[in-house]
Amino acid sequence: MAKRLAGHIIPLALWTCLCLLFFSSILLGSAHLPSSDFSGQFHAFGLFQAREMLQGRWPLWSPGSYGGAPFAADPQAAAWYPLRWLTILLSAPSGLSYYALELEGLAHIWLCGLFTYLLAYDITKRRMAALFAAVAFGLSGYLTSYPLLQLAVLETITWLPLILYLVRRGVRSVEDDPVHGSTAAPAWLCAAALALALAEFAGHPQTLLYIIYLTLAYYIYLAHKARWPWRRALGYGLAAAGAAAGLSAIGWLPALRYALSSTRDQLTYTQIAAGEPLQNYIQMLFPGTLSKWAAEYGGLSVLLMAVCAWKLRRQGDRSEVLFWVSVGVLSAWLALGDAGVLFQGAYYVLPGFALFRQQERLLGILALALALLAAQGLALWQGSEPQMRRKALVSAALDILAVMAVAAMMLALMPNLADASWPMAILRQFGVLLLMAAGVWAAGRWRWGAAALVILLAGDLYISTLASVDRQAGAPAVYWPTLAWLDTVREVEPSRIDSQYLVYANLGEIYGLEDIVGISPLQLKTWGEMAKLPTLVRWKLLNVHYILAAGPMGGAPLTQVAEIDAGVIPDRPLSGIVYRYDDALPRAWMVYKARQVDDPAAALEALAEPDFDPTFEGVFSGEVPALPEAAAGALGTARTERLSSSELRVNVDTPQAGWLIISEWSYAGWQAYIDGQQATLYTADYGLQAVYLEAGQHTVRLVYRPWDVYAGAAVSLGALAVVGFILARCRVRSKKAREGQ
Repeated sequence: MAKRLAGHIIPLALWTCLCLLFFSSILLGSAHLPSSDFSGQFHAFGLFQAREMLQGRWPLWSPGSYGGAPFAADPQAAAWYPLRWLTILLSAPSGLSYYALELEGLAHIWLCGLFTYLLAYDITKRRMAALFAAVAFGLSGYLTSYPLLQLAVLETITWLPLILYLVRRGVRSVEDDPVHGSTAAPAWLCAAALALALAEFAGHPQTLLYIIYLTLAYYIYLAHKARWPWRRALGYGLAAAGAAAGLSAIGWLPALRYALSSTRDQLTYTQIAAGEPLQNYIQMLFPGTLSKWAAEYGGLSVLLMAVCAWKLRRQGDRSEVLFWVSVGVLSAWLALGDAGVLFQGAYYVLPGFALFRQQERLLGILALALALLAAQGLALWQGSEPQMRRKALVSAALDILAVMAVAAMMLALMPNLADASWPMAILRQFGVLLLMAAGVWAAGRWRWGAAALVILLAGDLYISTLASVDRQAGAPAVYWPTLAWLDTVREVEPSRIDSQYLVYANLGEIYGLEDIVGISPLQLKTWGEMAKLPTLVRWKLLNVHYILAAGPMGGAPLTQVAEIDAGVIPDRPLSGIVYRYDDALPRAWMVYKARQVDDPAAALEALAEPDFDPTFEGVFSGEVPALPEAAAGALGTARTERLSSSELRVNVDTPQAGWLIISEWSYAGWQAYIDGQQATLYTADYGLQAVYLEAGQHTVRLVYRPWDVYAGAAVSLGALAVVGFILARCRVRSKKAREGQ
């Protein structure tokens, strides 16, 4: 065992060195990732989670964006992701630094290469072929372009090669050892279920959907290839799927309820079916000629070896080559979205495909398929006779050369190319093809030729994808400076701001504020509907005290309180004005008149009426307790304190019975306590909370305790216990089997 592991040290050390060199400027702190979703959303989420966890609280609800949202239910928050917890722990006590989150992303790229190495080695049994696949996928144009900035995409797809490896080992354990293999198979498949749960926690449901479909297809292929009886295949498959669903329940159960309450169901087919433009596949040969992103590019040597795998498929495991060719073709086709015709069938037939947009993310599956085909091609090429090698290499190079010539002519006919230097890019790529062909030839003649080919591939990918993600000069500590103008929007009592998207970031989570807008993709449906109300009405109902504006605003009761003279994003000057809204309502207020309407839509219409005043009247849909006739001049007081992100306390003094309306979303999981006794929460003013109070002084406490999180935690812990029992039992049975031999 030790000798077998020692043989992998050099390839993995080389992979590690290539990773370090590829991202050296970021690792050394001399450059940082640019302003994007990475900074504005993912680092913002991480900062909020770190603050909560370091104060001994779990981040269940965030008041920072969209007037508040169920943070733990947002998949992209990665609240249940163990590797995020590790990053926060290592970054403590200063909170989650920008540099720490960058390291987390780069660590996932390294892990992705490691897992791809394991999978490719298990397929080819050749270390350098496996290393070639690790570089081809781990440093591919896909992983190092926008997924690096869309951190949830990167961290979710990282687990795909490991899941496939574990599934493969589980099926092969029975094939390799029919006597004792049935003992090992459940252990491998349980490990695959655990890896699949980690992929769910990483936070990108769309990528997870692709992972599930590919894993299912690979499992069916492997089980059929191993000639498993259908009952065994079905039984093991259902058990592994159940284990994965149970282990990840704490993530998907709250996320499912949040998605059903969000604006996600308002996406149209046109929005969902948009995908990769067909012409962009030219960038598989000529990166950067049609767009900034080089997501399609995986290296000409990878294409060369993938074609060799097809030409030499009869020399090895033909079915494995055919499987990954099929995966590559289908993923590339589906990535086109509606333009590829095939997607329409997937939209209506395959569960989940009707939920997500931006189908070009299927390019990640294409990148993995090409990497594994390239590994098989290199292994088959190295294992072939010299004459067959030469024939396959020349044939593959001529095929790619012909396709490149056609693509170059297509580029020449295209107007308004993104890169005006495309002729030089074409010439460069023809030179790269010759260089890579020479590198492949060296891999079959010299001892270290394969290592040289791997280094050439890494260099090709670095040069070709460098422009995809700008490494901006400067230390990452320049992010989120303390600014005087931001201090002007802070108040003792809870209040909100309307940043009006002046900054592309979740300002609330970053600076501990409460904003009514944000940049995260999920928003509550009630937020989306109330955004249609007249601006002044919406500001009142949502407790907006301050507005950030790019320029002067008029026609409203606004008072200028500060000038915005500095930006929160490095090298991006920002100017504007901070206004105070003089007619703002507090976070909670008493009303003594209730208008009952038939449904929520009618409530929204009532709020938009010109003469509606939320200060004196609440709008309710459905049956509510009747109020006594309000005495003239009846007016209660309500003072609100935020005890934590998920808890508020309101001290109320009311001369008669009435309704306390609280500007917090009426979302399942909130509980109200009046003077220590649990009370009924009602929905008022379309989407806000309300409690009925008798005359007198009261203390109202609001606590967010989502049942779905607790139910999901119970299921996940139960599943973890079952999986742990199965693994322990398999280990005991395996030990007894070895002793009995």
